[in-house]
Amino acid sequence: MECVLNETMRLYPPVITFVSRECLQDYKYKDITIPKGSTVNFSTYYMHHDPDYWPEPEKFDPLRFSPERKHEIHPSSWQPFGSGPRNCIGMRFALFEAKMALAKILMKYRLEPGSNTEIGKLTTECKILTQTPKNGVYVKL
Repeated sequence: MECVLNETMRLYPPVITFVSRECLQDYKYKDITIPKGSTVNFSTYYMHHDPDYWPEPEKFDPLRFSPERKHEIHPSSWQPFGSGPRNCIGMRFALFEAKMALAKILMKYRLEPGSNTEIGKLTTECKILTQTPKNGVYVKL
């Protein structure tokens, strides 16, 4: 279940903002030099879909997060809750709550996609800071 949740948050990060970090030393990337003290911003969404870090980035593959393959993941490439000293303080609670809710639902019900649910790549839209399914998700219990 954890692998499925992690892969879902990789494909559809709950918060799609930019992560900001201060460059602690001069850094050269290709033809660009980022001077020490500069603020560097990057998109969590695009990091989670970068083929340099994720083979077949648009494919739903929960086994990426399996114990056998987890070591292949670059430590900074998966950040649904941010990273470092300013990551989400509620990260562990949110993951625990999601697992418990999903487990309780799956123990009592069989889930099937509703007739209006998109199958395949989900179309999403940004609402303020969060990514949501554009046409909703309909489930039969």
